[in-house]
Amino acid sequence: HYKKERLRAEAIREIIDLQASGEMDDDKWREICERALQIDGTLNDYQVTDYFDELELRIDRRAHNQSKRYPLLFIEPLDVMVRAVSFGHLGLVMGPYKSGKSLMLIWLALAYCLQKMNVVFVTLEDPRDDVEDRFDAATTAIPVKALRDDPDEVRRKFLMYRRYIRSKLRIVDGTENGMRMVDIEAVVQRERQKGFIADVLIIDYDDEIIPPRKQRERRFEFADIYRDLRQYASRHNSIVWTAAQTQRGTEDKKVVKANTIAEDISKPRKVTMAVSIGQGIWGEQSKHLHVAAHKFDRMGIGCDIKVDFERMIFYDHAATMRA
Repeated sequence: HYKKERLRAEAIREIIDLQASGEMDDDKWREICERALQIDGTLNDYQVTDYFDELELRIDRRAHNQSKRYPLLFIEPLDVMVRAVSFGHLGLVMGPYKSGKSLMLIWLALAYCLQKMNVVFVTLEDPRDDVEDRFDAATTAIPVKALRDDPDEVRRKFLMYRRYIRSKLRIVDGTENGMRMVDIEAVVQRERQKGFIADVLIIDYDDEIIPPRKQRERRFEFADIYRDLRQYASRHNSIVWTAAQTQRGTEDKKVVKANTIAEDISKPRKVTMAVSIGQGIWGEQSKHLHVAAHKFDRMGIGCDIKVDFERMIFYDHAATMRA
């Protein structure tokens, strides 16, 4: 209680001094207030375990989590090669401009829903209407341009797909004013109070997340953003995915490596798993998925898949098997 009161008093004095000198702005106001409120989280949130006395607890945990600790991505060639992101960890989709990053994030959202996990999908680049149309095309296998032509067929196929779903998907539109991680977390917490507990958070994409504070260089802002992403995943024991753009000149490459990331090449080092999207060997409707980074499994390996861009299906299983 003393620490909290002391920190609050110091924050008030700092606000008064900045206001008197004319240096106060929204970013500094937000930073000071967040710093003053952090004391509540720093006192009680650390967990300490006795490693040598809790072997049986760890054995029980692994036995109960065997089937759900590493959820599948439903991209069969990739699932066979590596284990994907687990709870409490951060995943990254990398790729050049218009390579299918958003499409892969939509695919991952539906894959987790099919595995009975609640998903929050935050769109910061494309308007909600476009995102909903892509989800409708992916769930009904109807080309996105043809959705308006036969609403009865859309309704029929959507209801068939929904029979397999035992979870919820929330879409958050942050395109108008932008969102910081604290804003995204506030939305998740508000939905939690309504009874919706999110297992997975997917954000499209990292460049549109407003950093918590203004920095001299963009890479320092990304360092703050990815720190917030990792802390959110750990704090809520959630799976978190976002996407990042790679440098120019990677559009025609098959293997897009981790060092081609734009703005901040350290991004792949800050995540648990980074999957890059390159040009596939079977024409325009194919992609090469490369495990650019992985903390707990193999990396530097990849696979080719077929994509159906008209139906917004990132992994076309039948076409991939034929190829």
